[in-house]
Amino acid sequence: MMASGIVTSLLLIRVATRNLDAQELGLWSFCFSSVGYFLLLDFGVSNSLGRLFADAISKGDQKLTCGWLYLSATVLAAQALVVVSLGLLLRDPLIGWFGIPPHLASDARSLWTWLIVLQALSMPGKALPGVICAQNRTYMVHFFNILSSWTNLGLFWFWIRSGAGVMAYAYASVAAITVMQIGYFVVVFSGPHRLALHFVRIPYEHLRELFGYSGAIFVSGLATQAMAASQGMIVTKLLGLDALAVLVGTSRLPVMASQLVQRPFSAACPRWVLQFCGDEKQRFQKEYGLIVRLTMLSLGISMVFSILANGAFVCWWTRPGFYGGTALTILISGALLPALINFLLSFSFHLTKRMGAYTLAMLGSTVAELALSIVLVKHFGLAGIPLATLITALGFSVWFHLIVGGRMIEISAFRLFGREIPWILLSIGIAVGLLFSFVGNSTFVGFSRLVFCGLLSLFASLPLIWRFVSIGGHIPRKIFQRIS
Repeated sequence: MMASGIVTSLLLIRVATRNLDAQELGLWSFCFSSVGYFLLLDFGVSNSLGRLFADAISKGDQKLTCGWLYLSATVLAAQALVVVSLGLLLRDPLIGWFGIPPHLASDARSLWTWLIVLQALSMPGKALPGVICAQNRTYMVHFFNILSSWTNLGLFWFWIRSGAGVMAYAYASVAAITVMQIGYFVVVFSGPHRLALHFVRIPYEHLRELFGYSGAIFVSGLATQAMAASQGMIVTKLLGLDALAVLVGTSRLPVMASQLVQRPFSAACPRWVLQFCGDEKQRFQKEYGLIVRLTMLSLGISMVFSILANGAFVCWWTRPGFYGGTALTILISGALLPALINFLLSFSFHLTKRMGAYTLAMLGSTVAELALSIVLVKHFGLAGIPLATLITALGFSVWFHLIVGGRMIEISAFRLFGREIPWILLSIGIAVGLLFSFVGNSTFVGFSRLVFCGLLSLFASLPLIWRFVSIGGHIPRKIFQRIS
């Protein structure tokens, strides 16, 4: 599944950059970023359901599970109406305020409309992955995500070759979302783990619990989505669509690699929720520690490859004009490490459902990072985006997660992460040295340059690979197969 995700992501950016100019690619990214803000109007409901369903499913109470399903689907449907109404109402003012060029304004309005309507229509179905994850079958969610991605890629290529331009992705998304929703429905309501529907009333008395927990999830989701969306919007407003296309091209490989190394950890989370609810805390702590260490090492290998090979990859796979330079690549890659630490430890707050301090911390950190991004982009251009992330993370959020997050699940987070960070820094130091000693003076071009950089990345990653193999041998085989 991870390999499939890599391939589809790479092919998608290849097709887009070969058929769209810089401003069209920037518009594509801008619409996704800005529409993402409206999806936050579900107030964290869709992201909180896996944990809320877990209690009912662990007890084997099908009627209670159905009650939660009916309640969440009803709430998500009502929120979808709000999303599509506000999205269409604010479409033209936002497009005008961000200064979209007149020749792209019509495409911007059409793409925005399609995306906001499609996302709203899919919102009620977001209750189903919560049931699947609570059953510890997250792999099925990933499977249909991959199937949907391939559907999207194939139809995107067809429509863009047919001359649909930026609208090609919107047309392809119709089929992709349909495949995903049908897949979720089949998984939940058929097979040995099927949920038997019971005609129970919608338990509106659980609304307080739903929004009490999801409200905290909403704020943490707001922190993540606000930064992901705001980066594109800040760059569009201050530097233009061309600069946004460069940011997308340069950050694609590092960010994609970071997301991929997080997937095994995410796949293990439902298992840990069941262990935690079943009073198997020591077993959870042992497995959690091992997977965290392997995830950190995997990210270190990804960072090394990004530092050494990202420039060669962007120039060969897309176009040289979409590469923002060595300094931007190093900063983007470096910002991935504190972001991963925050991601791995944020699970402890969701697991224990003690979200108060976490909510306030993430809200404050997000506001600070947004303000800092605006200031730094004005002075340092695109480099201001990863700089703001590094400064706010190392200045506050990482320390908060290490201290409070570790305490929530009764582990020493400093000791756990401190075991692997020196090895990651060692390999990164080797990579930077090789970058300026060999890559900058290399006469290789095109694919040959990418292969050369890949071999250097392999050499720089040897300490991390050795460490990964030595730790990986301690994972029970059935657990490894499950998260793989």
